[in-house]
Amino acid sequence: MTIYESEIRSNVRLILLGIPVKQMLEGKSVLLGQDVILKAKRKVYKGLVGYLDIGRYPTVADPDFKEANINDLVAFTIYPILALFKHHTTWKLHLSREKEIASLYSSTSGMEEFVVMDYISLNQTKYVLIVEAKKVSLGEARTQYFLSMKDMWDCNSGSTVYEFVTMGDSWRMISFDGKFKISVKMELLFDMMNEDEE
Repeated sequence: MTIYESEIRSNVRLILLGIPVKQMLEGKSVLLGQDVILKAKRKVYKGLVGYLDIGRYPTVADPDFKEANINDLVAFTIYPILALFKHHTTWKLHLSREKEIASLYSSTSGMEEFVVMDYISLNQTKYVLIVEAKKVSLGEARTQYFLSMKDMWDCNSGSTVYEFVTMGDSWRMISFDGKFKISVKMELLFDMMNEDEE
């Protein structure tokens, strides 16, 4: 599906400029204290340093580089965050892999690598977050992730939804509340991580 076809289907323009994450989150409720957030950051950092110690830096220059390498990095990044979040809130989070999100109009935007859901009740599930791992450029992948967010938003009765898209080292956060916002690129990995925690 082309970007133009995606715009027609979602009835939303898809060309965006990146803004700082802090600006994207202005006015949103804070569910975790600064101490828990710092603890999560440290766990993620330590996990990524450990991953790089046993694996290699994810780069398309490596002939053995696959999307599975990116999926490993996503897992090392989100598992500690989700575990701490679940422990410190009343949310009943569940992580699904290779999940299809069908829109209310019975079409689908495809399979999503990581989907975080909150089980509110037996018959009610709310989509919380999607993380997409892509070996191709983030720009080339935007059609799929914009459509999946629109579908997720429709299923959530219009509450704000979030997605992260990553190629391993760089990440972008996207939110949708009827309008799309995309963050500036965030570099999660860097050379010599094990020597520079800041």
